[in-house]
Amino acid sequence: MKIILRVTILSSTKVRIASAIVVASIVVGLFVLWNRPGLGVVALIAALGAQYEYIRLCFRNKHPLLQTSFFIFCFLIYGCFAMGFLEASLGLLAVGTMFMTVAIMLQERKIEDNIGKQNFISLSSLGFIYVGILPAIVINLVLWHPFGLEIFLICLVGVITTDVMAYFCGRKFGKTKLIPSISPNKTKAGSYTGSIFAVVATFITCWILGLHAHIIGLTITGLLASVFAQFGDLFESILKRNAGAKDSGRIMPGHGGYLDRLDSILFSFPLFYCYVNWFM
Repeated sequence: MKIILRVTILSSTKVRIASAIVVASIVVGLFVLWNRPGLGVVALIAALGAQYEYIRLCFRNKHPLLQTSFFIFCFLIYGCFAMGFLEASLGLLAVGTMFMTVAIMLQERKIEDNIGKQNFISLSSLGFIYVGILPAIVINLVLWHPFGLEIFLICLVGVITTDVMAYFCGRKFGKTKLIPSISPNKTKAGSYTGSIFAVVATFITCWILGLHAHIIGLTITGLLASVFAQFGDLFESILKRNAGAKDSGRIMPGHGGYLDRLDSILFSFPLFYCYVNWFM
């Protein structure tokens, strides 16, 4: 039994590594060909995929008109913020929230479950931020800030380090569960070691990229981002558990869907966005 389990884990790890290499090669290739606009194409595809998966997880039993309305507003919010039209994006966020509130009350006016209506309205408003504003923050900084690429790389290194070290150290040393009601596999030992290694990785990455003047500030931000990244993963686990889904999608073999890969970045990158806009 143990041998079969080890073979299964090894096979799954190989699939994860192979699919990650393929996706990374595509991203690097687009960047080499088109520079920042190439990353913009990748980000657009990822954002659309994340929005679709959010609808699939949270709106699965709702009327197609509600699903379509959410998708349209979410995409417009993302597009305006990503292109730097922040006031338009905030305006659409407000209008979209009001529109979805009215549409839900009208569409489900014959249903007595007012708690259900309230929860769906909350999911709609949260969705505009989660798969609208948050991915737009990433691409806005990457496209328009002089240090956008460097900051994205620092965040990516920190998130990957957190994820990898939390997984392996958690399996090796973890005994106490972090939040078992959400994710029974995550441990406190994995969480702590993941953040410690993320700090080291962030510091080294900043040094290599020549951001010496901000190395302390970015390293501290990297520590906070590592913590938030783990809760981003846990938050997506809540969405999947409530939807009865193991993964948000199947776009990457061994990894799942767009949200499965983006959840940590979406929760951590806004911290770097704030640091860059406030201190750099």
